[in-house]
Parts: sequence; structure tokens; C-alpha cells
Amino acid sequence: MAQPSGRGSTTVHLYELAWILPSIAIPVGMLAALTVTAFGAGIHLPTVEGRVPATQVAQTAPWLALAVGLIALAYGPSLARLVATTPFDTVGMRVW
Repeated sequence: MAQPSGRGSTTVHLYELAWILPSIAIPVGMLAALTVTAFGAGIHLPTVEGRVPATQVAQTAPWLALAVGLIALAYGPSLARLVATTPFDTVGMRVW
């Protein structure tokens, strides 16, 4: 049987199929696993009930005070030494 002129063969060989199928199946499987994990962990898109009103955005989050306190406790002495010894009246600093 003669092939029409100008057209090549469209046969997919086995070694090509061995790369094509996993390259499609692995990302689809990972996306499915990520979706199932996200819904299982309770991560959803925000709804009307889950949104924060614009008037409450400016309020300080309750964990922010704890975070600032822990940072001050951990880095307090080194930050105090850095502030005490840094000359703020210099015009510029050489890096090299």
C-alpha cells in the first residue's frame, strides 16, 4: 500500500510511549494527591463566611505580640550591640 506523498508515519513506538505516558500520568497523579491532601487538611478557597471584614484588617493580630517578644528575647543582646556600635553619621560605607 502506498503512502500519500508529503505525509510521514504517525506510528508511536514503544520506547516513545514509555516516556509519553509517565510524563502525563505523574503530574496528573501529583495534582490529584495535592488536591486530596488540601481538602483533607481543610484548605479551601475563601467563601463569604471566611473573609475578614475590611474594618478589622488594621487590628493587630494576637500572635504578632508573641512573635515580637520572642524575636526580642532571642536577638535582643545582639541587636542592642549592633545599634549601639553602628555609626549613623557616616556618609557611606565601603563594601570591598
